[in-house]
Amino acid sequence: MPIVPVSLPGPADPGAEPVLERRWLRARPWLATALFGIPLAGLVATTLLAGLEWWFDPGAGWRWLPVAPALVVVWLNVLALRRERLLLDPAEWPVRASLYGLVQAVFGLLPAGWLATGRLGAGVWAVVAGVPVLGVAVAWWARRRLMSPLPPEVGGSGFTVRFPLRTQRMGRAVLGRDRLTWWVRESSEDRLASEDIPLLDVQAVRATVLPDDQPPRQWATSRAGEPLWAGPGPAVLLRTTTLGELLLPTDHALALADLTWRRRQLCRRLATAPAAPS
Repeated sequence: MPIVPVSLPGPADPGAEPVLERRWLRARPWLATALFGIPLAGLVATTLLAGLEWWFDPGAGWRWLPVAPALVVVWLNVLALRRERLLLDPAEWPVRASLYGLVQAVFGLLPAGWLATGRLGAGVWAVVAGVPVLGVAVAWWARRRLMSPLPPEVGGSGFTVRFPLRTQRMGRAVLGRDRLTWWVRESSEDRLASEDIPLLDVQAVRATVLPDDQPPRQWATSRAGEPLWAGPGPAVLLRTTTLGELLLPTDHALALADLTWRRRQLCRRLATAPAAPS
């Protein structure tokens, strides 16, 4: 069984499958290289460096210790690549390649290279830096092969799509498998406001434009009770059964509205589909 599934991950509308399958087949070899091939090469390099030192000093078995984190990174990536959660979130591919590449480089290649050579020469530093950098570059290219330019058919799938919000602070609208989530942050750890909108609750969605001749419009309230304002420009207007009308200011209003409605239709189809016989 391949490390990265050949078939398109997650649910998809029949009309969206041909386009997304072609894109997935283009992206999957790059994804496999970023999260399996490059970490495997890092594991092999760590093992060779540890083996070189052990060859000259067979009694120092502890010198094999750097192999452990390099092996763990490969194993964790293999487990993640077999699950839909990672496969359906292309934005996580470069993040994972960066984080796990650094772990493998710092705790595997770096100590193994130092133990084998007695010093951190240019060659060791090149390999240590090259593993995470190359992994991120290849993972970014895999994401681009799948999601750029953003196809409207992705709305009829389970792939996560992120759009920046038009706010004075950092904000995102995240279209997931069955819900639209938005958040605004003061910093990377502090969320001023956020909300989960189940797609089955969405009754209507459309792109709109807040006119220039009107004052900023309050579109949300922070957890501290402070209003969040949206100035003139594009936005998405949603009508939901439980939350009423919601406004999301974003420069990508047309794309977000279209993808949200397509994803909502997919969720409704899946919710009303008859259960498969056991």
